[in-house]
Amino acid sequence: MQYKLTFGRNAQIVPAIILPALILLIPLVLFLEFADQQLLRSEWIPVILSLVYFLLVLFLTLRLVNISRASVEISIIGDNLQFLIPKKNFFHHTDFNLSFQEIMNIGEDNDKGFDFLYFKTKHKGFRNFHITSKENDDQFIAFRDHVLSKEAFFNTTVPVNSIITNKTIYQKWPMKILAFLILLFLLAFPVVSFYIGTSWINNFKYWILVLAGTPIVMKVYYQNFIK
Repeated sequence: MQYKLTFGRNAQIVPAIILPALILLIPLVLFLEFADQQLLRSEWIPVILSLVYFLLVLFLTLRLVNISRASVEISIIGDNLQFLIPKKNFFHHTDFNLSFQEIMNIGEDNDKGFDFLYFKTKHKGFRNFHITSKENDDQFIAFRDHVLSKEAFFNTTVPVNSIITNKTIYQKWPMKILAFLILLFLLAFPVVSFYIGTSWINNFKYWILVLAGTPIVMKVYYQNFIK
């Protein structure tokens, strides 16, 4: 059976999210530095510049993230996974095969209405990648169940030090450390601000971190202590 899903690599998606904001910041800074100062005194100029910058960053980020993901057709043939990219582009320009002997870890996750299956492998060209689809997609569920059943059988045929593990990103030390630092800051900031005070902009940043950081802390806690 062939499964039609979506292929992606964090090594490509993360730069696609970060780079537009950094690259577009250069012309913005140059304009502010060399533009006529009389022009910049208008209160509307900073507002317009900020709006244009935000819209351009949003457009380019969404465009790059979309390009960095690709439709993939996956077939499981014996002990091999065959990945075919029908529409190749700069980010995805080659098909590849992956044997179960090359897989080190398979982790599951669900985020913002999407299901993910993360692979960590020994394959030289594809060491870390993920397969995703919208939540509760029939093909994703069938692919996940097929892969995990093949993994379970494979693990019974190899030594303990060669088995495929099932750790998620939230069960690994980098994410544990990040969650600890976020939690430490979230608890320390109200105490510090109570004694020395803080500006409204720092309070605003704090609540942004609360919204962005709390889901990370909760996932790390759930997947390490509850699951």
